[in-house]
Amino acid sequence: MKTFTNILLLLSINLFSFAQANGNFTNLNEANQTPSAVTELDLSGLNLSTIPTDVYRYTNLERLVLANNNITEIPADIAALKHLKVLNIKNNPVTDIDASIADLTNLQEFYLNKKLGSMWNPSFERDNSVLHTIFTIKSLQVINIGNCGFSALPDNIGDLANLKEIYLFNNNLSALPASITKCTHLEILEVSNNFLTSLPADITNLTALKGMNLDGNILNTLPCNFANFAQLQFLNVSTNKFVNPNVEIEKITACTSLKDLNISNNQITKLPDNFSNLVSLRKLDMSFNKLSDLPINFNVLSSVEKINLSKNLFDGVPIQLSSFPKLEKIKYEL
Repeated sequence: MKTFTNILLLLSINLFSFAQANGNFTNLNEANQTPSAVTELDLSGLNLSTIPTDVYRYTNLERLVLANNNITEIPADIAALKHLKVLNIKNNPVTDIDASIADLTNLQEFYLNKKLGSMWNPSFERDNSVLHTIFTIKSLQVINIGNCGFSALPDNIGDLANLKEIYLFNNNLSALPASITKCTHLEILEVSNNFLTSLPADITNLTALKGMNLDGNILNTLPCNFANFAQLQFLNVSTNKFVNPNVEIEKITACTSLKDLNISNNQITKLPDNFSNLVSLRKLDMSFNKLSDLPINFNVLSSVEKINLSKNLFDGVPIQLSSFPKLEKIKYEL
């Protein structure tokens, strides 16, 4: 037993030494022994009400994770962390972000999102000056501000030339600024569960998009020129308010790169014959519509692996699916 205990002790010492050597810390007492060596610090879930002042001594810090605490403020002191690349303060009741955050000119990833079911921040809903400040950080590549209560995005989002991913789910947005179409390196646009009625006219300028989630809005129409989305692999347009849903689905068929498509809950009565253009599809959800049959040439979509037909008007599973060699799962409920 003594030998086993010694082994465990030696192992814990080695792990601590490894963390130190790599600059990764989860404990302030340990980090304070070598402040200049700290490059990554994770203080998640410690019931913190403020950012510990010791953090600002770690001037070589590149990654700071403060998720799942009770922090209400990002103070001016944050500007001391000149090398910071990742700031994760998700699932905190943040109500105030000092303008000095704009001094983090190396910041690449910013996470402020909250858990689903968390209360929105009323101050964010009324005032988007916080976002205007954040959007002045030109180095940003990933922004997650989901479920924060923002009602508008400032026009300077178009200045984020390096932006690759933005997560805006569960906010109170009724429109996206036209300037977002200047973010031509954008790969992920997540804007589900907002109040969008339309998309910017030039949204198809975002030719680098690989994933777009528009689920749970009140979109009346989709853009034309879906063919411009030559790299788009994931698209979710579920649960919108299309004036002519059949026409909107036909627009999507120009995007032949799609692998995962969700068109559920849109009152669709018929799929267009050129739905067969989507030869790259692996996963298709068309549940909760009013479909009674599929196009005759639907069987050319032989790469489909999972399909959801539930809650339509089909009289049994369509015969076209019997020749899908890669089909792993069919979900069919009356």
